[in-house]
Amino acid sequence: MSPSAPGTKRPLPLMGVKVLDVSQVMAGPYSCMLLADMGADVIKVEPPGSGDQTRGAMGFKMKGPDSMGFLNMNRNKRSIAINLKSEAGKAILFKLVKEADILVENYRPGVMKRLGVGYEVMSKAVTGALAKVTKGEQVTIVTDASSCSGGLTELLASQPHLRVVDSVQYVEENILPKLSIIKVRSIALHPTCSTTAMGINGSLTNLAKAIADEVFIPENWGCCAFAGDRGITFPELTASATLEQANEIKAREDSFHISANRTCEIGMSKATGKKYRHIIEVLEELSR
Repeated sequence: MSPSAPGTKRPLPLMGVKVLDVSQVMAGPYSCMLLADMGADVIKVEPPGSGDQTRGAMGFKMKGPDSMGFLNMNRNKRSIAINLKSEAGKAILFKLVKEADILVENYRPGVMKRLGVGYEVMSKAVTGALAKVTKGEQVTIVTDASSCSGGLTELLASQPHLRVVDSVQYVEENILPKLSIIKVRSIALHPTCSTTAMGINGSLTNLAKAIADEVFIPENWGCCAFAGDRGITFPELTASATLEQANEIKAREDSFHISANRTCEIGMSKATGKKYRHIIEVLEELSR
């Protein structure tokens, strides 16, 4: 793929970003394809021999052994075959992970840990990398998912020069006063476990009040129990945990349904049938 958009010399937005695609079949490869289309250098990891199982499935073959489905979802990528069941293969994977900016995988829970790139290993790598690149200087790290903000704050507790700020708090303090906002009638707000633990529900509510005349937080608000990928694996957990607050939401008609963490937004969307979005996304839309 050309490093510039067709017909222009303008660089593509993700030029210089390296993505390691360890996903298979459809959802993961498709998301990485979008990143590749925007200029990212995507390296697809496949098992030796037949490779990604969609190479031989998902549609007819025009020329060569690969199916149209595989070609459609894996364009603009480089590929490497690695036996991840071998120690040598795991070592290669770990080296690639350390060099990548983004890792995408869709294995069952626990598989990445067995491959040697689980939380314990990667947390040490992230802490070391941030300490090295910042060279002891005071740096503010802004993240746009409250669970990541909370986790990163705990992870970097030993690095006092690195301050982690959730995007909700950052926008309230630095950007909100400069915006002209078209307010809507009402929004339904789902605080998250992480915004509560970090003590930034006040910032979350202040942003909500800036975009709506009425901010509705269900009386029975609580943890949505989506918990990363657990809500996908065990949807009954979210269905049970959100039953009462979901009934409150379903009984209303609000302009927007907002939260501050993508997995919570997925969980609440499934529970209520309403489309939950990140509050910063809605704020941007109403301040154009």
